[in-house]
Amino acid sequence: YPDITFLIDMDPKIALDRALSRKTDEDRFENYGISFQRQLRQNFLDLANKHSDRIKIIDGNRSPKQVAAQIIKSIDTLAK
Repeated sequence: YPDITFLIDMDPKIALDRALSRKTDEDRFENYGISFQRQLRQNFLDLANKHSDRIKIIDGNRSPKQVAAQIIKSIDTLAK
């Protein structure tokens, strides 16, 4: 297992809108719709809560700079 895993969590509707705004021909999870996204998010959150010692939930609704800062802080804490 990895020492640490980051789950960047955000509102599924916002995440879906962002993903769909990118132009791609790939068959992606985004094509399964919002209810699938909500269930997928819940499954990842359940997994993170079950393994909270190594899976850190990061608030993805923040700015990219704030998300990066939160990840760096978690890594620094792990290194100590």
